[in-house]
Amino acid sequence: MYTLFLRVVVIGLGGTLCIDLFTTVLGFFKVTTNGLRFVGRYIAYALDGIYVHNTIIQTGSATNELVYGYIVHYIAGISFAFLLLLFFTKEWLYTPKFLPALVVGLVSYLPALFIIQPLFGFGFAFSELDRQVPLLFKTSIIHIIYGIGLYCTARLVLMIEHRNKIT
Repeated sequence: MYTLFLRVVVIGLGGTLCIDLFTTVLGFFKVTTNGLRFVGRYIAYALDGIYVHNTIIQTGSATNELVYGYIVHYIAGISFAFLLLLFFTKEWLYTPKFLPALVVGLVSYLPALFIIQPLFGFGFAFSELDRQVPLLFKTSIIHIIYGIGLYCTARLVLMIEHRNKIT
């Protein structure tokens, strides 16, 4: 018996956790993801008043950058989950459908491409990097995984609620 707010928070946490599980599995295959480290580095420098970087890769590491990265990552994951409520109403929370969750996952990709990447000095959609296509592919998969995670978490919440009503 979740409140509406708590239900969305749990769904956002679950979707974000799915990203983390996916990137952990990628790590077993030597596929690296530095996104959280770069986000954290950007935040750490922004807290010191530095907002522009040639590239975030060339900027020196910052204390606790990974911690900052995870905090922002989970706040963003929870925040984007509220789009389900905004665009698809609270009914989606009680009768989740896959397509709306996937749409939110893809919508969450847009700020990454057109705000975050330029702030990191990578250009729009990694346009300033030599590996633009593989980076676009990898990050698009990550955002699709987020959408899948939103859907699966919403279904799991319903299953837990249903089970609790029976007992």
